[in-house]
Amino acid sequence: MHLQLKRLTSLVLLSLTGLRVVHGSAIPSQEARSNSAKSTTKVLVLGGGVAGVIAARTLHEQGIDDFVLIEAREELGGRLQSTPFGGNVVELGANWIQGTQTGNGPVNPIWALAKKHGLKTHISDFYGSLRTFDETGEVDFVDAFNAAVNNFDKYVDYSGERISQDLVDLTARSTYDFMGKRPRNAHEMAAEYMNFDWEYAQTPLQSSGIATARNSNLTFEPDAGGFSDDNYLSIDQRGYKTFLQQEAKSFLKPKQLRLNTLVKSVEWSASGVKAVFDDGSSISADYAICTFSLGVLKNDDVKFKPDFPDFKAEAIASMTMGTYTKIFLQFPNKFWFDTEVGI
Repeated sequence: MHLQLKRLTSLVLLSLTGLRVVHGSAIPSQEARSNSAKSTTKVLVLGGGVAGVIAARTLHEQGIDDFVLIEAREELGGRLQSTPFGGNVVELGANWIQGTQTGNGPVNPIWALAKKHGLKTHISDFYGSLRTFDETGEVDFVDAFNAAVNNFDKYVDYSGERISQDLVDLTARSTYDFMGKRPRNAHEMAAEYMNFDWEYAQTPLQSSGIATARNSNLTFEPDAGGFSDDNYLSIDQRGYKTFLQQEAKSFLKPKQLRLNTLVKSVEWSASGVKAVFDDGSSISADYAICTFSLGVLKNDDVKFKPDFPDFKAEAIASMTMGTYTKIFLQFPNKFWFDTEVGI
């Protein structure tokens, strides 16, 4: 029997600095530690975020229930993390559903789960509800913002042409520059930042021109395999994580879940795989599905023995983990503008 060690990518790809663990309800699980030093199962699912839960659900749907899902935190959700703030619940991590469905076209699976579990959302109007400011106060440079939107659309189209001609990739910055779309003043810089850096958590210079264009198309453009250009903000006071935890409840049995279980190393070979935890206990399996985030993989938080083959290590090294910082403020009275966005 040959080992299949796979890494799945979550549909929700948001990270931020300073995340802290918060309490929340999850499906009941067996004790985080087995009574014996090691136990066995058919499949190990490593990581309890969106990718891990959906991987486990897929196994269940295929009639494979001899699996154990391992999660380091005390609840399922991955980067879906919420906390009380000012009498409400706010999201520390992922917050939006980007792209829903256009007509009878493909539906964003996150949107489908959100509707299934009654997640409360609010549509965000990033482009039609906007006011602009600079160091002098409110100044109207919405025209510069709209131009930046058009520049991005042209950049996506041009990157698509490079793909069709099998041309080498460029950075997004090089692509913009080649098209003559470099921002020339503070207003244009702020507009491009809102359209690119804020969306992708890194600068155009750090970003693949082709990969960024594909990301946009496969999210927002139905004609290119995407869903729609809608952005829905989760305002559910149960937390955005609710849709995933409720989905897990629908199929996971207590014996199939271990929370508060930190993986320290993964030993793999042609005969099987073993996950070793921070207390020295372990679980062996025939197969493992690894859904650890790119940040975990890049920082060697889990040791793989032997190391990944070069082609996997190269792929991990070639990517960066986008980092967002959220700052929540509360004031006694509303004094700000009525639009949804200000730049």
